[in-house]
Amino acid sequence: YHLGHTALRFSQQNYDAMYAIAPDSWRVHEVLGQAYMESDRHAQSIAEYEAAVKLAPGEPGLREQLGKEYLRGSQQDHAEEQFSKEVELDPSNPIGLYYLGTTQVARDEVAKAVPVLEKALAIDPNLPDADYQLARARIALGDNTQAVECLRKAIQFDSKGDLAQRSYYQLAQAYRKLNRPEDARAALAIYGQLKAAADAAKAKTMEELKRRHEEREREKQEAGTTPSSSPSGG
Repeated sequence: YHLGHTALRFSQQNYDAMYAIAPDSWRVHEVLGQAYMESDRHAQSIAEYEAAVKLAPGEPGLREQLGKEYLRGSQQDHAEEQFSKEVELDPSNPIGLYYLGTTQVARDEVAKAVPVLEKALAIDPNLPDADYQLARARIALGDNTQAVECLRKAIQFDSKGDLAQRSYYQLAQAYRKLNRPEDARAALAIYGQLKAAADAAKAKTMEELKRRHEEREREKQEAGTTPSSSPSGG
């Protein structure tokens, strides 16, 4: 939080200097849009990125950033529009393709998402979450065999983290639809183990934060109740 606001103050200074030199520059709005994003002020970030896009509609990368901000604001329709335009500007951008396909999966446009995510992975195979999203789309389309392959690829990149947890859950669903109950139970068991470990780690972190908060509060109370020393009489 504090780092974000420090970045915003610093970028505001840069913004003022840049604006004085080039008030019609899209880069001025890009700088402030990034600063607002880092301080979690997404409505303001969207406004700045929109201004940047209006000034430089053909600049690669701007629409990708604007789309991400729309996603953070749960505006998936606007996000998909920006990612689509980004991909038109730069068809070989795997990240733009990934965000477009992921947004389409979230909007249940799975038939549209499959070729987009396939293209992203053809350009950059090291996008494990793209494999996961492609698997979700294929499960929705009934292509469970191909979905299993995608999920196994995703798990190879992340065998114990959040991606693995989500992948094993989807893997259990795909196996169940393929009438492979033993494999489904095994996948679901691993999902349960990963989830339990993640929940335990989260609980430990929350307990530590609570302990630190209570310790700070106790120090404040002790500082407030300590009697001030008075000068000795002579």
